[in-house]
Amino acid sequence: EILYNPANPGYDWEWIELYNLGDSTIDLSGFVVDDDNPSAHKSANIQEGQMLPRQSAVLYNADKISAGDFTAAWGPDINLVAVSNWKALKLNDDGDKISLWMNFDSYQADHRTHRNAFYTLHYGQDGFPNPAQSSMYIKDLYTDDALGQNWASSALGRPTPVHTTFRSRKSGGEPGH
Repeated sequence: EILYNPANPGYDWEWIELYNLGDSTIDLSGFVVDDDNPSAHKSANIQEGQMLPRQSAVLYNADKISAGDFTAAWGPDINLVAVSNWKALKLNDDGDKISLWMNFDSYQADHRTHRNAFYTLHYGQDGFPNPAQSSMYIKDLYTDDALGQNWASSALGRPTPVHTTFRSRKSGGEPGH
């Protein structure tokens, strides 16, 4: 699930939810998340965090939002993973390519092409929903997430594969997680 066009202006409340389909814990320490832009990060922007098997993790803008503020808005039972330098990442509202690299060395050699990324999502092409002020989620975790038709806009009360959608508790909150 991804919130790239939040109700609040700017990028402060953007987030990306990842899900571990595997049987082993994924240690996200030292990973890099970035989008398709010419500005490269100077170091890994995920210092620590993990995804347990069959569990999710929400990557959030730790430069602007504290973990306490995030859980106050979205609920207490979220596996949060802080991302620094989100300003260089800023998700585009009209489409973007977002990738996750396992370490800074693989990112540094690849940040323009995204060919060697651990995971890549390219949203905004034909078939992808264009949710304004809500998140979008993949309808089935076992389908091809590169196809827009496999994604839907979050709506209040609608179950997603991981959670049921509700409006965030902050003023001007949007449907999501």
